[in-house]
Amino acid sequence: MKSFTGKYRKYVAENKIFIFLFCFMLLLHFFLNTDRSDDVRYWEALQTQTVRDLVSNRYFTWSSRSVLEFVWFHLILLGVWSWRIADSIVWTMLAYVIYRFSDVADSSNNRKHLKIMAVELVLLYPFIQLGSAGWEATTLNYLWPVSFGLLACLPIKKIIYCEKIQWWEYGIYVICTAFSASHEQACVALFILTLIFSIYFIMKRTKNVFVYIQFLICLCSLIYIMRSPGNSVRYDREVWYWFPQYETLSLIDKIELGFSNGASYLLFKPNLIFLIFSIFLLLRAFKEPQTGRGMNIWSGIPLVSVGVLVLTRPLLQLYFPEMTRIIESVTPTGIITAGNYNMLSAYIPLALLILALVSVIMAFLFWCRDKKTCKYTWINILIILTGGVTAVIMGFSPTIFASGERTMVFLETAVLLSTQLLFARIIILSEHGILFIKYGVGVLAACNVIYFLLLID
Repeated sequence: MKSFTGKYRKYVAENKIFIFLFCFMLLLHFFLNTDRSDDVRYWEALQTQTVRDLVSNRYFTWSSRSVLEFVWFHLILLGVWSWRIADSIVWTMLAYVIYRFSDVADSSNNRKHLKIMAVELVLLYPFIQLGSAGWEATTLNYLWPVSFGLLACLPIKKIIYCEKIQWWEYGIYVICTAFSASHEQACVALFILTLIFSIYFIMKRTKNVFVYIQFLICLCSLIYIMRSPGNSVRYDREVWYWFPQYETLSLIDKIELGFSNGASYLLFKPNLIFLIFSIFLLLRAFKEPQTGRGMNIWSGIPLVSVGVLVLTRPLLQLYFPEMTRIIESVTPTGIITAGNYNMLSAYIPLALLILALVSVIMAFLFWCRDKKTCKYTWINILIILTGGVTAVIMGFSPTIFASGERTMVFLETAVLLSTQLLFARIIILSEHGILFIKYGVGVLAACNVIYFLLLID
């Protein structure tokens, strides 16, 4: 009994920051009004239909997210507090999984820094996005798939770093994979990741076959999504209602639309997550011993871009009003349209977005030359590119603008995770200034939460 009590106290002491996050999120959920939008609509639908009937009906008339909706509708029947508790757990799980991906530190003190940073980064998320279609509906359809999807990827990290996986963990990872893959964006992301690592493990002759099982789950889910009659019905209705000119877009137009919409969200709009990522990218460049002046310039491009285009926007509007067109350049048909394709100025915003992406990739590729961190850096590159893919595929949806910024949760989570990995590397290189970094991010996180409380009704 004493042994159990001692282990319990040690566990609580080591993870008190996550316990704090859960309690804080639960308190925050108390102020969220769930009596509106899809939250009310589906509660009313469940008064006359069973969960099974409603899920089946939606598969044939609207959506292929059957696994996700099965969980969602049962939570609705259990009452609002079941969602508040469950969603608080999911937020806490997201922070914990982000920490676990970065847990390559060599001391308990460094792990403490990593845990605090993971919580602070999660609190930087623009929470107001997740209430656009109703708090329950939006969190279940966006936050939960990305959180469970991230947890489903944890065994990949464990296999790569030869960490032990308990037998009971496999069942959890299978459930997480199936749940997350029920969402279209998450399914594509998991499909790409499991495919790449399946090939990688085959080449390395890795004995663990679990990633192959995850790949098959994602493949089956992808087929299920593509064959759903409801998705076809939904597509036709949404083209007619939200985006009548969508059918005129070519394949290249859709790719460009998805890329420019996602990249401009990070670069042309106030975004605390990308700001911190840009700062950490430059900090790592300065701390890496083999980084030269040229690489410092590449690493500084994202931060300079954010500083010029976002932080100094009032000055631009006052002294260089024409430059604000760059920020407002994404149209319903992309940046490059039939009306401006022959104008040089139309290509400047797209060039800036591509330059920012290339500068990030170039910085990481340079660090790949270090054999000690090569594997770690390639994972970081893959995280950023996979997050980008989830934004690009929105170009193939007529609701790319109607859905709003909530579809960016996958891209933002990828940037959050990449930021955490950068911080982990910064700690290993030098602990000088770590407290200042933590306090700085903590202040921004507190400001973000206060701002959110002022916005909610």
